[in-house]
Amino acid sequence: MSVDLVALYQKWNVAILILLMMMFLSIIQIIWVYYAQKKELGKVVDSGIRLMVANWVWGGTISIGISAMIYYFNIYFNMKDLFVVGSLTLFFALIGVRFGCIAYAVGGSVLLSIAFEKIVFFQQIQWLDGINELFTNFDTLTWLWLVAILHLAEWLLIRIHGNSGLRPIKINHRRKQKINAFMMERGWPIPLITQVDETMICIPLFLGTASMNASRSMKQHRRYASTLTLFYAIGLLIGVTLYTWWISFPLWTLALYAVLCHEMVYQWGKWIEKRKNPLFSPDSNGLKVLQVSRKSTAAKMGLKAGDVILLVNGNQIDHPNDLIRFIRGRSTCKLDILDENGERQILQKTLFDGEPSDLGIIGIPSPENEEKKNYA
Repeated sequence: MSVDLVALYQKWNVAILILLMMMFLSIIQIIWVYYAQKKELGKVVDSGIRLMVANWVWGGTISIGISAMIYYFNIYFNMKDLFVVGSLTLFFALIGVRFGCIAYAVGGSVLLSIAFEKIVFFQQIQWLDGINELFTNFDTLTWLWLVAILHLAEWLLIRIHGNSGLRPIKINHRRKQKINAFMMERGWPIPLITQVDETMICIPLFLGTASMNASRSMKQHRRYASTLTLFYAIGLLIGVTLYTWWISFPLWTLALYAVLCHEMVYQWGKWIEKRKNPLFSPDSNGLKVLQVSRKSTAAKMGLKAGDVILLVNGNQIDHPNDLIRFIRGRSTCKLDILDENGERQILQKTLFDGEPSDLGIIGIPSPENEEKKNYA
């Protein structure tokens, strides 16, 4: 009995270590978003604590369904494979949040497992014996299946929660000018309850995604990014199923798919966004909205990034300072806007004491207007 308790203690030690690693990745992501918003927008529009809690709540919710699926199909893991995947997750995450995704760790583990098994050179190096033992008999199909299922869950997470914690950036457009864009770089810890070496414990895994947006509304981009994730997950699921039941082909092709296609989704989106007409650029008709603070007056009125404010209380504006000037001291706010579909709308709201004069709007002045205001 004492031996079992020692083994259980060791298993939980590894699980807690990986859990702390996932918390570290979440905190790094939040800090990154905080400083990017502070630098590019001049203010923080998303609460870092709220975003981190939301990541864990949504990740935990998804994990319940996947844990039930794993239990139903009687799937189990071993601690050696969990240690390998957790270690590679931490290693790749040091490069960037999106590389902390389980797709890179599992794909890398499969490729290393095949390399140590097939390449005689690695087997002859004595100091690699310990590493070779770690990657020997890696449960390839089980982990690849898990990657596919988790990315089906990621499709849902992006659809529901993809617009939060966007990181503002500037990119070089094909026309060689700097334009405003947003990076949707998210990470969700997924704490699965499953059987590891015949003991039920929690194994915290990590889903990471990144997608650049410079040309679409936030809603359109969320659908676009989630659809690409869905195609990736279905492709991997079909590949694993075909290998298991019908067709025998090299396993390394599935591992390469898990890694390269995941990265290609990001790189393709980035390439496309640099060539499409930018949405978050100055507009000659009025003040273009770059971002709206969460739960701000503007958010309650329904204003969104990409909208153009034409009139404020009947006055034309072309600079964020105009917005403040025509709202300060007023009891009501009436905005005449051009929305993302090019339709003109009227938004109106009573203002109360304590509400900010900028309504929580971060606007984009044109270079000429910025010079004019600075000169004035």
